[in-house]
Amino acid sequence: MAPYNQQWNFSIQRELAPDYLLTAAYVGTKGTRLPIRRELNPALFGPGATLANVDNRRIYAPNYASIISYENVINSTYHALQLTLNKRFRRGFTLLAGYTWSRSIDGISLEVDGFNGQNPLDLRADKGLSDFDVRHRWVSSFLWELPGPKSGLTRWIAGGWQANGLFTSQAGTPVNVVSGQDRALSGVGTQRPHLAGNPYLDTGRSRQELINRYFDASAFVLPPLGSYGNSGRNTLIGPGRWNLDFALFKTFRLSESWKLEYRWEMFNAFNHANLSGPRNNITAANPGQINGTSEPRIMQMGLRMTF
Repeated sequence: MAPYNQQWNFSIQRELAPDYLLTAAYVGTKGTRLPIRRELNPALFGPGATLANVDNRRIYAPNYASIISYENVINSTYHALQLTLNKRFRRGFTLLAGYTWSRSIDGISLEVDGFNGQNPLDLRADKGLSDFDVRHRWVSSFLWELPGPKSGLTRWIAGGWQANGLFTSQAGTPVNVVSGQDRALSGVGTQRPHLAGNPYLDTGRSRQELINRYFDASAFVLPPLGSYGNSGRNTLIGPGRWNLDFALFKTFRLSESWKLEYRWEMFNAFNHANLSGPRNNITAANPGQINGTSEPRIMQMGLRMTF
């Protein structure tokens, strides 16, 4: 049967004060029978099993090697509370701010042409947070006509400036800890380790401590050969992030028909270094360490003549 989606939403609005409108909304979606590309002929573990004899140990060997099936077997759910505050444009200022508290769960978060699950014969074990799940997200934008002289030459130079900005702040996305090895010797899948302790560390530590050791990798161990790891998919949450993009602009009237627009833009205006996700492979070098940050501040200026 073909996949289908169901969606539910409702909202209420209230005017808090003149020009201020608050909207509260619930949004829910359910995806049923979503597509997946799955291996139906993995290798089975047994005496003498190695990675070199995978094809000889497949379920339907020796007649068949890899058997890929395109199936509609994955489900997903999404629930969100959305709050929006809208200040209508008045006296040179407008503001739009939104907060979302949400949770997204699925079996696999890939396109139909991929499989990042652990065991193609046990899809239930991969049910967890979606790869793109963001629990908290705040986005706000504004436009402000800056105060300035109202007449004369000084108005032509210092008056009429406008500023706008976009501020985003959000929680981190899930981290899927993997073993980095085919411990099941199945020849397929992104396998996970066993959980042998508490991997969670205090996220209130100093920035350098977070970079050096975001989670406790020693809490994970390799499962015995021939078995799959018992740790869940996407059980850790990576670092959050925030960013401000800002622009300052003005239009100079040169004549009745000629105008010159000047614009100065800053992306990541505060040059804030958002941390990337930690290394999630426990058999690689320095698991749990963060090795990257977001792009640095970028500034650009432009002139546009209109006539």
